[in-house]
Amino acid sequence: MQILNTNNLNYFIMKKILLFCIVFITFGYINAQITLERSDYTAEVDSSYQAFSIDANSWTIPTEGPNQVWDYTSLVLLDSLTITLNHNQDLFHFPNANIEDFYMDPQLVGPVTVEFGRTDYSILNDDAFGKIGIKYDSLYIDLQSVTGSPGDALNYLTSYGYYPNDPGYFAWFPMNAGDVRSSNYIVNNEFLMTVAIFGIDNVPCLNKVTGTSDHEVVGWGSLALIDPTSLNTVSLDVLLMKTTVIEKDSFFLSGAPMPPLILNVFGLSQGQTQTFIEYNFLAKGYPAAVLSGCCDRYQILANLDITSSVEEVTDNPISLKYYPNPATDQLRLEFEKPTNEAWIFALYNSFGQKVFEHVVTQPKGTVSEYIKFNQQYHAGMYFFVLQNGDLEVMSNGLLEIN
Repeated sequence: MQILNTNNLNYFIMKKILLFCIVFITFGYINAQITLERSDYTAEVDSSYQAFSIDANSWTIPTEGPNQVWDYTSLVLLDSLTITLNHNQDLFHFPNANIEDFYMDPQLVGPVTVEFGRTDYSILNDDAFGKIGIKYDSLYIDLQSVTGSPGDALNYLTSYGYYPNDPGYFAWFPMNAGDVRSSNYIVNNEFLMTVAIFGIDNVPCLNKVTGTSDHEVVGWGSLALIDPTSLNTVSLDVLLMKTTVIEKDSFFLSGAPMPPLILNVFGLSQGQTQTFIEYNFLAKGYPAAVLSGCCDRYQILANLDITSSVEEVTDNPISLKYYPNPATDQLRLEFEKPTNEAWIFALYNSFGQKVFEHVVTQPKGTVSEYIKFNQQYHAGMYFFVLQNGDLEVMSNGLLEIN
């Protein structure tokens, strides 16, 4: 979706790889300070355009302010890219999106680089163009090279991220110098962990990522570039948008904060916060920013203790009501079921052991399911998962049993 793939949400045991993929598209000549209207922004659903990646060493951070002259004629071109704005096919999870874009997203798992299948879901209308959701495909990762133990693994489930309020903006209309927009997002990354040295075998885990994105038009002026097609020098009148992203990661094992000993194996810390900045130059008559780049201001700001602030996880593909909480020997589930196949409700104790499973056989529609536990459980906090027929996590959370 974005020409620059820098706004990647961070997931458990995935340290962000800031790929300096700075690109611009083929362009012509425009002059004068601009206001960007929807009619000036040529992106459409089911369309595509060409772009070029650029050597990061030839990129410099732009000066902010009015009436600037930005000279990027020395940029070094690398690979040609085709960006396609496909029509959204996932109306269940992202009913308001009209564009989806799939790509492979490289991440670090310990010292090992793996690629996750990622789909970004965006909305393009008369008001704005921006990301409203993200899906990461399931992936099995062998951890033997990290832990030294055969059979150790991370089994990532299909995970979703949502922008509950405003989208992660690529542009808005009209767009002027000095404009400011903000957005936030939440990602619940579900996975099962097996690490023999800790006695962990397929224990359900969660990395909750909360992030904010501040988008501000911090400058306007003239942008000089080399047209990658004709190799002629051209000048564009542009707006400069700066996006500052701050993310916080919280890690859970069976519903409780993940022990530092486990986090240390992967070089992580509870409540870690990080920030990065992206610049986009926007001109009239193009389907995306003509030049995008991310500076290397990527840093850990704080290591926070969240052991006293475990919260119920409710940011899921479906809204689930469950009560009473705390429970004793019974529980009622209420939710809208969009499919006819059987779903599974599973309960795990603090050691990650599955202690209860219930099959929801009711066809699609409103479900009001009464569950009676088949034994007396020790008082404490339990972690539940509700999965559909394809074993995708539709909801999860914490349940206290007295």
